Amino acid sequence: MSAPQENGFSGKFVKKFKNCDVYSEPFTFNMYGTVFHDYKQIMGWNGNYCGYKQITSTANGQLIVTCNFNKTIVNTLYNALLLKPDKFGKDNPTEKIWQKYMHNPEICKFERSEYYTKGFNVDEKYLPDF
Repeated sequence: MSAPQENGFSGKFVKKFKNCDVYSEPFTFNMYGTVFHDYKQIMGWNGNYCGYKQITSTANGQLIVTCNFNKTIVNTLYNALLLKPDKFGKDNPTEKIWQKYMHNPEICKFERSEYYTKGFNVDEKYLPDF
C-alpha cells in the first residue's frame, strides 16, 4: 500500500490517474480519534469518460462517490495532483480543486449510509471530501 503524499494521493495513484489507467489503493488513517478507511479506484476509460470511485468508511457507515471525468477534467485534476501544499487539510490546493469537481452533481454522485448515526458526531469539515 502506498502512503499518500502531502496532498492526500500517493505517487503511484498520480501516475495512474494521468492516463486514467485502472488502479485502486486502500489507505487507513486515524483522524481525531476516528479510524477512516479510504479506497480510491480509477476504473479506466468508458467512452469519453474516466470512471473514478472513492469509498470512505468508518465503523459507523460509509460515503461513496462515483464520478465520470472527461479528458479536460482529468488533465485539470492531474495537474492539481502535482501541486505541493503548504499543509494537509482544508487549505490544501489539491483538495480544493478536486472538491470543485467532486461536488458537481453533473460529474459525481454521492451515496451516504449511516454517517452521523450511533452517537458518531464529527464536524463535517473534518471528513475527507475526495
